[in-house]
Amino acid sequence: MDGGYPLAEQHQVFSQCIKQGLFMDCEPLVQAGKFRQDLFYRLNVVPIALPPLRERRSDIPNLISHFLAKYNHELGKQLGISKEAEAILMEYDWPGNVRELQNVVERAAIFGEEELVQEDFNLTPIEFVQRETAIGLKNQNVLESIKSGEARKIANALREAKGNISEAARILGAARSTLMYRLKKFGVLAK
Repeated sequence: MDGGYPLAEQHQVFSQCIKQGLFMDCEPLVQAGKFRQDLFYRLNVVPIALPPLRERRSDIPNLISHFLAKYNHELGKQLGISKEAEAILMEYDWPGNVRELQNVVERAAIFGEEELVQEDFNLTPIEFVQRETAIGLKNQNVLESIKSGEARKIANALREAKGNISEAARILGAARSTLMYRLKKFGVLAK
């Protein structure tokens, strides 16, 4: 970016342009003189309009399969997913879009055993907790089920590690600080 701007300012402007280019329509900014026209045309070679995941729920099963295959390979596991768990994921609105789905599947794959069930997925936004799921259960019950499943896995890891928190965290594939947070959350350790 050679426009007579100091180098630090060039970097800041470029970073802002990239962020705007990825997350918003820049054409009105070009017209308002807030975004460089030459940079807009350089970045706007092939505009792609992709609706949010909640508007293309039919993609969710394929994405789940893709992410499960990826994490099965990375973790050396052979995980599947139950129909009930898939129904939970299909019902959720995914405010974080595909990245959120990927993170949820990864977390479930790390802690999961053989077939992922609804307890393996930690989905807790208010709107999800207040709605009924596709399988007819109240989400509050699902949330309690998720919490008990997570607590059960933590308890099993602690038992296997003979109470050693660092070893239990390693078994779970989680950071020790994450496990400590969860133990405090479930009231096992004093806050």
